Amino acid sequence: MFAAWGPGADNPWFTIPRLATARHLGPLPPADPLAPGPMAFADADRVLGLLGAAGWHDARAEDVNLDLTPLGTPQDVAAMLFTLGPSADMAGEQAASAEDAARTSAAIKAGIASGFAPFQGPNGIRVPARVRYFSARRPG
Repeated sequence: MFAAWGPGADNPWFTIPRLATARHLGPLPPADPLAPGPMAFADADRVLGLLGAAGWHDARAEDVNLDLTPLGTPQDVAAMLFTLGPSADMAGEQAASAEDAARTSAAIKAGIASGFAPFQGPNGIRVPARVRYFSARRPG
């Protein structure tokens, strides 16, 4: 059994930073769904096919909705996600100067923070997420 992220559209943790980055840098190239990374196993049919091709039996996928509970403020979450994802690299690569990169970075972080602000409540931030549990029996 293992857990993987469900589709990106069901996970604001990934979509909010991507949308904030695109808002300031223009359309982003489509993500390769087969590339290594957090969304590599988002396609349940593909993963079940891989498990079957590897000889695993009774492979199943179960979607589970839950809340992510990052610590801090939306600004703290934005700062973390800005550095974890491709946003920081892209802002630096497209900037004409260090000042331009700093302005663009600040704008993207503010956009990410704004996207997470609606998820803040009296008990902290609760971001809806969808994960998928895969299970299978080993061969033999």
